[in-house]
Amino acid sequence: VLFRSTDTVDIWPRAGTWNAGATPPLPDVPVSDTQLSLAANTPEVAAWNRAVHEAVYAELKIGRMPILLGGDHCLGLGSISAVARHCRDTGKKLRILWLDAHADFNTCQITPSGNIHGMPVACLSGFGPKELIEIGGTTPAISPKWVRQIGIRSVDAGEKRFVHEQELEVFDMRYIDEMGMRHA
Repeated sequence: VLFRSTDTVDIWPRAGTWNAGATPPLPDVPVSDTQLSLAANTPEVAAWNRAVHEAVYAELKIGRMPILLGGDHCLGLGSISAVARHCRDTGKKLRILWLDAHADFNTCQITPSGNIHGMPVACLSGFGPKELIEIGGTTPAISPKWVRQIGIRSVDAGEKRFVHEQELEVFDMRYIDEMGMRHA
C-alpha cells in the first residue's frame, strides 16, 4: 500500500498493511507547446505513472496486493498497466471493473478539454500520447474487451462514439437503476 498522509500511515498498520514508501521525487520536465496541444501535462503525467507502475509492479512481484488511495484518475495508467504486466508475466487473465461516472476513453483527437484524467482507459488500450501508451512496456497494455465500465453517466459525444467503436462493455447508471448491480 502506498501512503502519503502521515495520519493514514499510523492507522493502517493495525489492519495488517504496510507502507511501501513514497514515490521518488520527479525531475523538472519542460513542457513544449506541441505536448500541450495533445494532452495537458503529458511529461509530468507520464513521469508519475511510470513511478506508480514500478511501485505497483514491485509489490505484485513479491506477492503483495497493492492498494492505492487517492490521486488523479490518470494514475490508473500506472497501476493498471502494472497489473496487466504482472498478469502477462504469470499467465493470468485480467478483467478490469471501471467504476466511474465517466468512461475516461477520450483521446487527444476527441477530448474537449485536453485533460488526461479523461483518457486513462483509452491510453491503456493503446490510444494516446506515446509517453503514456508505452508505460509498462507492452502496447497496448490492455484490450478494451477486458474492461467492464459500471456506473457511467457522463460521456462526451466523440468519446461515446469511440467507446462503441472499440466495443467496451458499459453499464450506465440508467441500466443500474433499472436492472440493479446484480445484472452488471
